[in-house]
Amino acid sequence: MKQLGLCLFIALFIIDVANAQATAPKSKSYPTAESAALTDADTKWADEYGPWDFSGLVGWYSPALGIQALAAYRVMDNLIPDLDESLSLESGITLVTSNENVSGMGVTRSSFEIPIAARWDFRIPNTPIMAGPAAGFSYLNNSAVVNVNGQNDTNRGSGMFFRAGIFGMYRLQEQMWLRTDLTTGSFTTFKLGMTYAL
Repeated sequence: MKQLGLCLFIALFIIDVANAQATAPKSKSYPTAESAALTDADTKWADEYGPWDFSGLVGWYSPALGIQALAAYRVMDNLIPDLDESLSLESGITLVTSNENVSGMGVTRSSFEIPIAARWDFRIPNTPIMAGPAAGFSYLNNSAVVNVNGQNDTNRGSGMFFRAGIFGMYRLQEQMWLRTDLTTGSFTTFKLGMTYAL
């Protein structure tokens, strides 16, 4: 009888330990720089970097050329379960200049743009590629009103414009990405540049 009680006690003890291990909270492990480099395809953007990234881009702003500086802050991760994606808010400033022929006269226009956009980053598994959509608004200050033969001529006027498009990034180094953007709205832009992720 004592042996049966001892066996029952041992069995209950083993079951209790097994249940405790099954319900214990799992500790989250964060990748080191070495593990991030070795297992890049298996880690998430949010685990590898801080919330900030900075971009410098140059490109075509139909029909002008522009240079752009952007800062993005990641506000949310994993909107869709089991996907490596995140949502960032991005803003900055763009300087735009163009040389045009108006009524036989050469005209130089200069303006600046302040974009504010939501950028949805999707990281493609087992590749160094990240891509996604972006949409928002841009305030364009177009002071380039010129008088040609007694008439005022403007290109696109100042104001707030809706902008939407796609972007892609290719990881060159641990924190450096090659980036391209294509956006449209009241005007089309195509840009190339670099992104540095903190």
